[in-house]
Amino acid sequence: MQNKNKSIGLPVDRVDGILKVTGKATYSTDHSVKNVAHAVIFKSTVAAGTITNIDTSLAEKATGVISVITHKNAPRLNANGGIRGGALLQDAAIFFNGQHIGVVVAETFEQARHAARLVKVEYDKTEPKIDFKKLSQNAVLPKDKGMADARRGNPDGVLGHGAANIDAVYETPVEHHQPMEPHATIAVWEGEHLTLYNSAQVINGAQVAAASTFGIKPENVRIVSTHIGGGFGSKGGQWGNMILAAVAARMVNRPVKLALTRQQMFNSVGLRQRNIQRVRLSAAADGKILALAHETTTHAAINAEFIEPCGDISRCSNEFNSAHLHARAR
Repeated sequence: MQNKNKSIGLPVDRVDGILKVTGKATYSTDHSVKNVAHAVIFKSTVAAGTITNIDTSLAEKATGVISVITHKNAPRLNANGGIRGGALLQDAAIFFNGQHIGVVVAETFEQARHAARLVKVEYDKTEPKIDFKKLSQNAVLPKDKGMADARRGNPDGVLGHGAANIDAVYETPVEHHQPMEPHATIAVWEGEHLTLYNSAQVINGAQVAAASTFGIKPENVRIVSTHIGGGFGSKGGQWGNMILAAVAARMVNRPVKLALTRQQMFNSVGLRQRNIQRVRLSAAADGKILALAHETTTHAAINAEFIEPCGDISRCSNEFNSAHLHARAR
């Protein structure tokens, strides 16, 4: 008897398919919120150093501008609240090119974008750490205990002595996530209650991070994420733009909409890191793997650490007698 519930091989409509193909799906900044203002982030143009002066006078006088927010007037926040990448306008330190250094809030997006270009910033620049090959020579072990070196057996005594031997280096470049919908948020405060219409792959993660950063109860934070226009993992963590939208909304006492531009997506959120992987392998004539060594060197942020788990497959394999897994980060 044929299974009437069988779906394999049959066309199945997506629950949200009609909404998306007809343009009726509501993404983060599509929600209708009354009296909403628009925010645009302006960024560091140097890769390392300290801000010595920010002149916001022209921006503040520009048409439609409501507020210009920098580290000089931003509220104090919990920098360890779970927001990745920092850059929450808490001090004058610069760790990377494109770091958030301020927000302009205006009546329209065009007014905010224009005013952001009027801000003049002076820096005391220092030497940036950007030469990957040079830095990799002095790479350090990860702080994350879960990424510590792993060794089983005696691979060094076997490598190079099998019937078949491999010693190869593979390198992958930086790859940026560029979903159709950029990271975007509308922030609405009602007393101590915060609603974030936010593009998030992990709803409770966004809720906890926002609550911890602002020092309020998680139940006072509501995350609305009806549709996500792509994420590829980059919307799994929480980034500074979400918090800055909420900071702006609280400071101007009205809802604020903030969406990263396509250009800002390259230095505002996570990416897939550059990696150099050396793989050594020895196998017997019958194809049995006798030993494997997998060493990974990756770049990491100056002020945070995230290591791409490139060696996890090698670490988990049980089909060889000995192994050495080694991860390094700069």
